Amino acid sequence: MTDAIIGVPFSANHQPVIKGRRKSAFSQALALQDVLHKLALNGETQPRDVAACARAWDVLEDRKREMRGVPKSGQRRLAPDKPAPAKALPVPTED
Repeated sequence: MTDAIIGVPFSANHQPVIKGRRKSAFSQALALQDVLHKLALNGETQPRDVAACARAWDVLEDRKREMRGVPKSGQRRLAPDKPAPAKALPVPTED
């Protein structure tokens, strides 16, 4: 089966291969972004399809960030303050 819009072959049983090995998830995301870019810049693409490509692009960027291990902005929280060590009580002296 071939996608009529951009001519990209697709098969449900297809395993992407680069130089004799499976593609990594990151390189698959990059390849998908390349396809989305070509589709979005195609002059025949309708605006709703361009918006769907933009949404898919954003999702792929998020997945790539997760694969690189970079947290979302605002996701990191500072460790709670540790309580100050207890000070020794003064020893009562008898006068």
